[in-house]
Amino acid sequence: MRGEFEQPTRYTLTGDTLGRINQALAIARRQLRAGQECLEGRHLTDALMDAEEALSDMAIGLRRAVDADKDDAEASSETERQRQAWYPVYRAA
Repeated sequence: MRGEFEQPTRYTLTGDTLGRINQALAIARRQLRAGQECLEGRHLTDALMDAEEALSDMAIGLRRAVDADKDDAEASSETERQRQAWYPVYRAA
């Protein structure tokens, strides 16, 4: 296999937990795509493509879950309570 003796690559993940998860998925997808180009074997290439697709599906699922949670928060008025908590409190003098 080509690329067997390459130097390791390091990545730094930043941000909140969900952001780091999304970054890790993106890195893994890039590595799988790179493997498709430099590794040989029809079955290996097929497996790498399947893995890349699975990671893409996971990333989409996470985005949908975040959106669904936001929609639930809006529906339960939780978001409005959080907004009002940031409003300044005016008291009569």
